[in-house]
Amino acid sequence: MPFAGTWIESNTPYPREQFYSLVYDRFIGQELFNYLLALLKHFYAADEEVVHERISEPFRHSFPDWRSFLPAKTTFYFSNEPRGDNDFQLVDTGQRPQWR
Repeated sequence: MPFAGTWIESNTPYPREQFYSLVYDRFIGQELFNYLLALLKHFYAADEEVVHERISEPFRHSFPDWRSFLPAKTTFYFSNEPRGDNDFQLVDTGQRPQWR
């Protein structure tokens, strides 16, 4: 399992690639890494490209088979469409991954 503390139940309607994209691309990448990048740029004038590479390189080293559990060219997030069953739906954002 590539992300500790996460799992996919056998009855989930979503492929693991979409679920892991939600966890890594959105929760870790957008919510955490983008925040840290903004701090590094503001307080230390960090080079954004260097920071991206310093994150992406260990990711690719740690997960050389990442393409088998993450979509290669896009990311997934929650749909804005309300559902009556209080469940969520994942949709393709059309955005390329930033942190892998």
